[in-house]
Parts: sequence; structure tokens; C-alpha cells
Amino acid sequence: MKVLKLDDGGVHVRVYSNMFAARPTTIDETTLYMVGVKRGPNEGLGIGHLPLSKTSFAGWRPTFIKAALVKEEELEGYRMWLDSKGGYF
Repeated sequence: MKVLKLDDGGVHVRVYSNMFAARPTTIDETTLYMVGVKRGPNEGLGIGHLPLSKTSFAGWRPTFIKAALVKEEELEGYRMWLDSKGGYF
């Protein structure tokens, strides 16, 4: 996953479909992708924007791998969430 934004309520992430046998120590961002309902074996469901409470985020036991810039198009779901005054999972 990639952290898109942090705010007082939680953490906004993007969830990629890539699956790894073990947690990677480095990532080539160009290899990350998201698939929808029609996914193949060893592919997870990709989610463009997932607002998590800080408790939920911590429950995933995330590990920092690398800093990366957030692209403008990656924030589309976040902006829709803002407009709808969405909540957190």
C-alpha cells in the first residue's frame, strides 16, 4: 500500500494488487498495479483510495519501505471522499 494523505482522523492509502511471498525491503513503483473484480490468481483487489482510522492502519502492522511522491491522479478518490464528507474504516 501507499500512504496518500494523513489527517486528524486517519490515514488515506492506495492498495495495490501485487502479492509478495515476503514483505519486500525495496519497491520499484513502476511494477505496482491495481486490478478490479476480474483479477487473476495471486492478485489482490486494488483500491485507489481507502480511508483508514489510525487504529485500523496500525492493525495492518505497516512497515516503511520508501518515500515516494504522490501523483495528482492518485488523489482522485481522496477528493471524492472529501466532497462526500466520508468516514474511516
